[in-house]
Amino acid sequence: MLPFFRKYFEPKIQFSGNPNLDHEVLLFRILLKSNYARLLHNLLTTNNITEDKQQFLYKHFNRSFIMDLSNPDGRGKMKITRMTINENSTSFDFEGKVDGYGSPFLTHEYFHNAQDRGRGKLIGEARTFLEDGTLISTPHMGTFRREQSNAHVYFTDACNNGAVNFVILDVNILTKDVDLKFWEIRPAD
Repeated sequence: MLPFFRKYFEPKIQFSGNPNLDHEVLLFRILLKSNYARLLHNLLTTNNITEDKQQFLYKHFNRSFIMDLSNPDGRGKMKITRMTINENSTSFDFEGKVDGYGSPFLTHEYFHNAQDRGRGKLIGEARTFLEDGTLISTPHMGTFRREQSNAHVYFTDACNNGAVNFVILDVNILTKDVDLKFWEIRPAD
C-alpha cells in the first residue's frame, strides 16, 4: 500500500482478516467516487489481486461497472457501402470484419437535431454469420456527433446470443473508412 494512504486511512479501517485487501477495497471505493478510473486500473494491475479484474470490481462495488475506454475488447475495420440523404436523416450501410463477429452488415439511420445538424440520434440493425453458420443479429440505438466529414458514433447493442456491447464507430465519410471499437458489457449466454 502507498505510504500516504496507509498513514491517512489505517486508523479508520476495520480489518476482516486480510488487511491488504481491506485497504485496497477502501481505496477503490474512494477512487470510484472520485472518477479516477485510470488510477484504479493501475492499482488493480500492480497490486496483488489474484482474481479477475472485472469479477473483483463486480463483487466489491455493489455491481458497479467500470469501463476502461482505452482498452476495447474488440476492433474492426469496415467500409461505407451505401449512403442515402433525406431531409431529416441520413442512412448508411456498412460492412467489414470485426473481432469475434466475423463479417457483419450494419444499417444505420441518423436523425439530426433540429437546432444542430452535426449531432443527433441513431437507430439501426446488424447481422452476421459466424463461421459455424450461427446468425447473430442485434438492434442498435445511440447518438452521433459529426465534425466536418468525420462522424463519431456511440451506441449499444443487444445480440440475440445474449451479448451486450458498447460500440464506438469513427466514420470518415470522404474515404468511406470506418474504425470500430467495442467493449463487452455482458458476455454471450
